Amino acid sequence: MKKKIFIILAIALIVIVSIKIFSGERNIEKLLENPSSSMINILHKIETNDNLIVFYQQFENKDLSVAWIEKKIFGYKLVNSMVQGEIDYTLDRNGLTISNSPIENKNFFPIIFGLIGDSNIKNIKVIDSINEITKDATIIDNDTYRLWYIDSSVFYDLKSRITISVISNNGEVMKEFEDSF
Repeated sequence: MKKKIFIILAIALIVIVSIKIFSGERNIEKLLENPSSSMINILHKIETNDNLIVFYQQFENKDLSVAWIEKKIFGYKLVNSMVQGEIDYTLDRNGLTISNSPIENKNFFPIIFGLIGDSNIKNIKVIDSINEITKDATIIDNDTYRLWYIDSSVFYDLKSRITISVISNNGEVMKEFEDSF
């Protein structure tokens, strides 16, 4: 009798865990949905040990949002999120958008990110000349968008003043933007 109960409980647990694992993508979308917006369009996910960083668009793709999500045993928990609103103007003017997670917010992954709208942009470098640190951004390129991001924890730790250099296809600096944390 005890053996049957154990087997039934084990099967039930396997079924529940399987449902949660295989419905993960939908759970992320449901977690990020805003009642006043259209469907969520997930652009890219970065997996860390216990977290996901999800780049997505809503509001008819006129924004770029990023969310920090904790992986839990039975689904996901939204830790924090932020949005770049109305990106068209900035993309038209600068060729890219730039945002960073606030240093004072310990509930957010340290990241600098944006979209690239200018096809002449090949690379983006983040430079801290005082501490002699240079990091290249990761660029995700597909048919519908170009997303860039960089783990900026090294810059946060130093309370840096940084320069974001936009590099063209021929290797020249197209633009530079200064920022401080």
